[in-house]
Amino acid sequence: MTCRFDDVIASVRVGALALGVLACSAAADEPDDPISGVGLITLMPGVDIADILADFPSLVSGVVDSIPSRQVYLLQIAQGVTEDQFELVIETDPRILRAELDFVSGDPGPGAQDFWIGSSLRQFESQTIIVELGLGAAHSLSTGAGTVVAIVDTGLDAAHPGLSSATVLPGFNFVDGTTDTSDVGNGLDDDGDLLIDEMVGHGTFVAGLVNLVAPDAALLPVRVIEGDGHSTAFLLAKGIYFAIDQGADVINISMGADVEVPVVEDAVDEAVDAGIIVVASAGNDSREVPPLYPSAFNKVVATCAVDFGDVLAPFSNFGDHVVVSAPGVDLVSLIPGGGFGSASGTSFSAPLLSGTAALVKSIGSVRRWAHFKKMLKDTTIDVSTLNPAFDGLMGFGRLDVAAAASWNGCLADLDGDGAVDIGDFFTFVGAFAGGDLLADVNDDDTVDVRDFFEFIVLYMQGC
Repeated sequence: MTCRFDDVIASVRVGALALGVLACSAAADEPDDPISGVGLITLMPGVDIADILADFPSLVSGVVDSIPSRQVYLLQIAQGVTEDQFELVIETDPRILRAELDFVSGDPGPGAQDFWIGSSLRQFESQTIIVELGLGAAHSLSTGAGTVVAIVDTGLDAAHPGLSSATVLPGFNFVDGTTDTSDVGNGLDDDGDLLIDEMVGHGTFVAGLVNLVAPDAALLPVRVIEGDGHSTAFLLAKGIYFAIDQGADVINISMGADVEVPVVEDAVDEAVDAGIIVVASAGNDSREVPPLYPSAFNKVVATCAVDFGDVLAPFSNFGDHVVVSAPGVDLVSLIPGGGFGSASGTSFSAPLLSGTAALVKSIGSVRRWAHFKKMLKDTTIDVSTLNPAFDGLMGFGRLDVAAAASWNGCLADLDGDGAVDIGDFFTFVGAFAGGDLLADVNDDDTVDVRDFFEFIVLYMQGC
């Protein structure tokens, strides 16, 4: 399936990664054709968007939406403007840090229709992954208390009995612009695929799996996907920034798009720089390239899906950007309205990893994404002999939550090479001099002399 350029300017549509995602590529017309719709623009600090609108009335006709705290604006492009004209302005105006046109990248395909309704609470609480991942042993060490996991998804059913003991924080619904983050649809076939609200339940299912792994981690619902499973890069960026501002420790993103959109990468980078671990699903297209974003961004911890035999799931994407494999076939979790169901997809591998991140952040053995990746490298189960055709394309190995919770790694290994040496010292000095939070060794969100002394102690201890 392909899309014409003039069909796809409006916004990147990002599909939730339930089993059955359909890919779509954008094929451009002549570069000087008129374009319509919206564009994303990021301004330099201190620049007023009103000045941009006043200076280019023939280019943009107004602001559709914005993230003022980050100087990011979604602009309505004026009728008749060509791609060349738009790019000429954004490349030459020093007040504009970045601007971009967005492209439709996929049809998320069926979602809730893939859930096998009829599972029970007993099946949820006794499913195979509990033993396979070692959740009992992990929970003797940590339950995720004191951490916050943002579920950037379709919302969640906070009244579900399966979440009765969970802490669900007030979130936000960026689809409708309200504080109601319920996982519901609108009763309409918005995408014309003859299915109504097919992605409703996705966020609740994801939240249930996070809670299964980290039962005392607080859940922060951030609704950026509507009932049919569509979102935009702009909404995803808004959701990530909201999670940052609300103090999330982990952000779960079970969605993706074919297009690499810088505004989303900027949001991810800010999250990671703030010490947040960002987890994303690799996708369900049975392919290596092109990868889906945000999973392929450098600072995201991407997961592919394996079955209960640790064999790559037939639907799962893979690639050298994948950090870890996790179960993603026939998982049981929560369905809105108090029910339980089973489903498959890399969407549901990701929350197992996000829950693990909450456990280790609660313990304090992992503070930042580099530590988290180091921990995964040290603790995952090697599945390469079971997947010879995908060697090096399924991450370090299959997730082992018990081993992760018991990991006592080396936080002075800042470059993640498994040893504490002069390279780590220079890495720290550079980060310290630049005020980079990588040098925030004591994890108090500031870089000061206390971090210097703590790093020296850790450095002398070695690994």
